[in-house]
Amino acid sequence: MSVAITGLTQADRGLLGEMINGVSNAKYVANPRVPSHYIVANDPLSSKVLRFEGGGSLVITEDELLEYIHAGTFPAHDLARPLSPNRLKVTWAEFYRPPRACQLEYHNVDGDLYTGLVHVVRRGTGNNGHEYIGAYEGATFKTYRTDRILTASYLSDAVPEKP
Repeated sequence: MSVAITGLTQADRGLLGEMINGVSNAKYVANPRVPSHYIVANDPLSSKVLRFEGGGSLVITEDELLEYIHAGTFPAHDLARPLSPNRLKVTWAEFYRPPRACQLEYHNVDGDLYTGLVHVVRRGTGNNGHEYIGAYEGATFKTYRTDRILTASYLSDAVPEKP
């Protein structure tokens, strides 16, 4: 697994690179190019992170990186195939800094009810014509179709930034 780091880190980047190379199935990439299997970023809204996500990279935090290093392995992650015409592509029009904490009630495509706290970081339109919000549930980025949101109680305000 190739692992790249972008942006500021709490630990020394060189030390993190050595630690990554000490894991049997990982290699640190000092000068990353899209795609890499994993991209470590503490700012999920940076332009580099967005490029890596688009190329199929899995974005993880520094804390998640350390968990994988201590476990001695990175979970298998196949880089995404090129976008097919049927795959969802969202054009993000607004970005929220800081992320907006939101208590969300949402019905997914199967009709299952999700209730939980998310941190909204983006809003945009999908290639299917539907509006979406992009949010983190813990460390996992997810998209939520706005017409399937039952309630959204924002716990914090943020002014949207245009890309």
